[in-house]
Amino acid sequence: MDKSKAIALLSVKTGKVDIDGESFQINDLTIGQRGKIRAAIRKDDVRGQALIVCLGCETFDESDMDVVLASSGKKVSDLADAILDLSGLGDDKGKKD
Repeated sequence: MDKSKAIALLSVKTGKVDIDGESFQINDLTIGQRGKIRAAIRKDDVRGQALIVCLGCETFDESDMDVVLASSGKKVSDLADAILDLSGLGDDKGKKD
């Protein structure tokens, strides 16, 4: 396999998830993002879940952490779970507290 084909196979997947009738574009987490999220979860699992949303949803970025932390826990969990599923990390889903 040539390098360009290998790079294409390893590219980030995209998808969408609907929450309350609105669509959010989501992305597969990169290996670097996974490491960053795991480190965050070890310190504070709630901030880690918010970071999943900030890194995996095209609507947000890390500067939106406080906005995500002030949002509905269930909706953030649903969005984070969809990102984890797309990323092949479905076993890492959080509780719907």
